[in-house]
Amino acid sequence: MRRKDREVADFNEMIDIIKKCDVCRIALNDEGFPYIVPLNFGLDVQGEQVFLYFHAAMTGRKLDLIARDNRAAFEMDCGHKLVLYEEEMNCTMEYESVIGRGTIEMVPEEEKYEALKILMRQYHAEDFPFNTDMIRVTAVLKMTVTGMTGKRRNQCAQKDERDSTKAEGTLCQRPPGSVRRAEGMDKPALF
Repeated sequence: MRRKDREVADFNEMIDIIKKCDVCRIALNDEGFPYIVPLNFGLDVQGEQVFLYFHAAMTGRKLDLIARDNRAAFEMDCGHKLVLYEEEMNCTMEYESVIGRGTIEMVPEEEKYEALKILMRQYHAEDFPFNTDMIRVTAVLKMTVTGMTGKRRNQCAQKDERDSTKAEGTLCQRPPGSVRRAEGMDKPALF
């Protein structure tokens, strides 16, 4: 990674980032071109082995591509915040992300229920009672992650290269008018 100051190398920190994400994009090989699909996902960590679970229809392009080549890459990101430097008329974006690669396989019928419970835990704290008729007509995919890296840009948590003001928590503590975090990019509010 070129920007070592933004690298997240710690395994547990990468897992924490993944837990904050709500979409995982997988890239599959489509005759030499990447085919990227955004998916809901579930995370299972066993020791330092990461597994990602996805669900899909029983047929379709995604499953056809996986059947031909089960290698895949993935990307997920979260924590997007626009940071404006008003005096410099400049801006940047805060984020956290994890990218990686692995192999994908279909989950056998007898393991689907447990895999879907893992997927639901990403979005809902309690176990969800699935309609077993729906499970039979749902494809469940499991990615065995073979490598991943994390990256973070957080102006508020790191020492800012523009000044030495330190932050407390997740909000930038800077003089009014110097730096601010915009709630929305279309109509940012002034301090």
